[in-house]
Parts: sequence; structure tokens; C-alpha cells
Amino acid sequence: MGFSLLPGYSQGVDQDTAENRELVALTFRSVDAAFAKGDEAEAVSAILEAFARRIRPCLSDLPSAEEMKELPKELQQAIRERQRKAALLRQKRETALQVIPAYSQLLQAYRSYDAEMGSPRRLAQTLKISATTVLVGATLGYLVERGIGLPYATVGGIGLGLIAFFIMMLRTLSTTRQMTQVESAHTAAVERLKEELTAAFEAVDRQGAREGARDLGS
Repeated sequence: MGFSLLPGYSQGVDQDTAENRELVALTFRSVDAAFAKGDEAEAVSAILEAFARRIRPCLSDLPSAEEMKELPKELQQAIRERQRKAALLRQKRETALQVIPAYSQLLQAYRSYDAEMGSPRRLAQTLKISATTVLVGATLGYLVERGIGLPYATVGGIGLGLIAFFIMMLRTLSTTRQMTQVESAHTAAVERLKEELTAAFEAVDRQGAREGARDLGS
């Protein structure tokens, strides 16, 4: 009658781990794309649409209750598996939506710090101050040398300016290292969030398996 099981949707628990990883990746790809052009509302819509694309094929061309009775047992089981799969995907969709606020906070904190540390205005200010220290040192040294006749005061002023310049550069390098640490911490936090979502998806699968076993036993 044209009713069939989607490929790979009745392979049992062997496929669950790979599928959950794929769903986690899908969730974060969708959220990343949404946050790139919008806010949390955009992310919610993105996840709903991403999971809808998985759920729709599970529920397409399903037979009516009367038609179901006329189908062979094997095909009836295949259709029930599709319905079970759709139900699990709905639960995982709700779980995925709960990730959005936590991920949003991570992104906002990271982007705020990144924008502040790496802003063109901040970099320009650092370079301007660094260059000014050399110029000021040279000028003061020259004035001292001309004013009171202190030998090599100009050279000394330039030297002091260069010392201040290198101190500023060292601070810039320290800021760069700090940015690297922040980036690493952000990446680690995102990975933990992915692991938590994977574990939550696995819990949905276990609950679904228990309910399926009860249905078979009843």
C-alpha cells in the first residue's frame, strides 16, 4: 500500500549514539546561524524548523486506523516505529530548546569581551599611546639638553620612551594571552553544553525504550 519505514529508523539502539551526536550538531548549527542574525526568538524558530524537517518524514503517508488493521504485522510494526521516532524527536526538540538561554549567555559574554579587547578603537589607542611615549621622551630629553645643557638628555629621553613603549607592548601581549584563555574557556563551556545535551537526548532514548518495552509486555 506504499507505507514504508524510513531508512535507518528501525536499526535499534546501535544507531542512537550517532544520531544523537548528529542532532546535537544540528542544534548548535541552527542556533549559531540564528544568533548571527537575530536573538533568542530567532534561535527558537531555527530549532523548531530543524527538528520539523526530521519529524515530518516520520509522519508522512501514515495509514488510518482501519487501514492499519489490514497491513501485515511487520509493516504495522514499522509504522509504529516511525510514530515512536517522531515522538522521541518531539521530546528531544523540547530538550534542545532549553539549551538556548545558556548558550545565549555564553555567546554574549564572549562577544562582549572579544569586542572590547579587539576593537579597532582600543588597538588604535594602544598604538597611539605607545608611539606618544617615545615622542614625549625625546621631546623632554631635547628640552632638558637645550635648557640646562645636560649631555645626551635627548638620547636618554628616547631611551625612556622606548622602555615605556615596550612596557605597553608587553601589556598588549598579556591582553592577547588573556583573550586566548577566554576563547579556550568559551570553547570548553560550549563543549560541556553539547555533552549535557547529548546526555539529555540519551535519557530520552532510554525512557522511550522503557515505554516501548511496557507496551510490548501489555
